Amino acid sequence: MKMKLYNFEYGTFQQKDRQLELKIDRNQFNYDELRELNDIKKSNPFFLGVRKISEKDGQVTIQYTIPNEYQNLTQIKKEPKAIRTAIAKQIIQDNVLNNLTQDIEYVSLNPTNIWYFPMKNVKYAYRANSLMPLDHKHTHLEKYKAVILFCLTGAPYEKLLDEPKIANQKNDELLNQIISAKSIEQLSDMMKQIDNYVEYSEWKDIKKQQAKVKQRMWLSIGAVALIGIILIGLENKSWKNKYQALQAENVKAVREAKESTYLDSAMKDEKYHKAKAYMDQMGYSKAKQVQTFEKYGAYQQALNVEPGQLDTIVNRLYQKSEEKKVLNLSLPSSASSNENETLKLDQAILNYDTTTLQNELSFCENGIILLRMGEAYIEHNDLQDAQSTVEKLEEVSVTKGKYLNAQINLAQANQSVANAKQDLVNANKLADNDNTKKGKVESAKSELATARNKQRTYQKEVKKLKREVNE
Repeated sequence: MKMKLYNFEYGTFQQKDRQLELKIDRNQFNYDELRELNDIKKSNPFFLGVRKISEKDGQVTIQYTIPNEYQNLTQIKKEPKAIRTAIAKQIIQDNVLNNLTQDIEYVSLNPTNIWYFPMKNVKYAYRANSLMPLDHKHTHLEKYKAVILFCLTGAPYEKLLDEPKIANQKNDELLNQIISAKSIEQLSDMMKQIDNYVEYSEWKDIKKQQAKVKQRMWLSIGAVALIGIILIGLENKSWKNKYQALQAENVKAVREAKESTYLDSAMKDEKYHKAKAYMDQMGYSKAKQVQTFEKYGAYQQALNVEPGQLDTIVNRLYQKSEEKKVLNLSLPSSASSNENETLKLDQAILNYDTTTLQNELSFCENGIILLRMGEAYIEHNDLQDAQSTVEKLEEVSVTKGKYLNAQINLAQANQSVANAKQDLVNANKLADNDNTKKGKVESAKSELATARNKQRTYQKEVKKLKREVNE
């Protein structure tokens, strides 16, 4: 297979078959040992797998594996409009820039760094820790606007970063909405609407094909009716019974197809009251109604049907990195006092309402919520209150308590590494004629090595305990 080249801001991607290489000049990195880049080898569903990292002849080479059927985003301009909008919507919904793990500081949204497979599969190649080349010149919103406009129009991504209006030479209203978006959340909502609009437009274009399919369906039903006419007057009860069963089966299939279409339309239009009425008519159980609402992302409506599903819904939102949606949830009057208190605490964690968290700590018996509470303290660098949460959590779940304590240790180790790095920087800044410089540099390097060893130890412990907690 012929090699394909993709220009990238820090180097060049080279693709051959399902293998991808990125070569970057060594002088753009700040590592002492190559293994310090191993953070980017960690498996993550948002990223291509990293097979190998090597250094040779003044260049660092990162080798990736591309999943079957995935294409580089630069090829999306050849796709139908429905695929382009669906992939653009998926990019903003994944919001990878705001969901980076602790050890990753940067992901490029350059189209040459993105790989896709219709309709909703997106993966990224280059991700960087603090020792690798990275760029914070543009805001996350500017980057998302640029890549979305690239998907929709094919305009150059690099120019779109600074001049998004070049994508809208014909003053298209939908593009104007994207360009004028004030937040990532607003941009995400707009892409949902645009995707629905394009999907509907494409549906109208193939309506004639659907009509042909429908005609065949009615011919099938007509055939059943014809058989019925032929069988009138026959005394063979076996044939009559078979005909009646076949007729009932076709009538049921047509009715279910209609009801399913109506329900899907109501859900997509967010006419949830009407969707609930359809599900009642179709005899959906409460459990199936909740499942259906969740499928369409209508979590509030799912809670209205069954408030007892609060924990399940909140956990699912966390799994999808959409936990901010918990702040907009409310419970119906049928909810119990315990369910109301649980939601109040879940929202206090996300708002980092420390007064509520401290007041509720001694009363909370939910291990998952206590774990989130402790993680919120760690995120805000309040390790003392996080440690208090560990003590309470260990009464509820020893494993979760150990996991939270390991995260505290890792946070302290990360800070020690940061401090040691700064000490080394300061030592290197000393004048060359300073007799103490050599000793201070060696001492700082030793302290940094010790800090990194502890950091790696706690990283392994956190990873091991996280696996145990999720089992």
